[in-house]
Amino acid sequence: MKDIFGKGLIKVLKGIGISIIITLVLLFIYSCLLTYTEIEESTIVPVLILITAVSILARKLNGSIFY
Repeated sequence: MKDIFGKGLIKVLKGIGISIIITLVLLFIYSCLLTYTEIEESTIVPVLILITAVSILARKLNGSIFY
């Protein structure tokens, strides 16, 4: 029983780590684009929602497909 919980915990932590890394990378790319191009600041909210959705989707796919 302990082995099952250990493997499950590792899967959850791995998925959370992947989601955080994806979020940070996408936010860094967007912040660079926002700083060095003529992208308007009104795009911040839709892009943040999109980045959040991509991270959640990556976590879901990681949990359901790879395991």
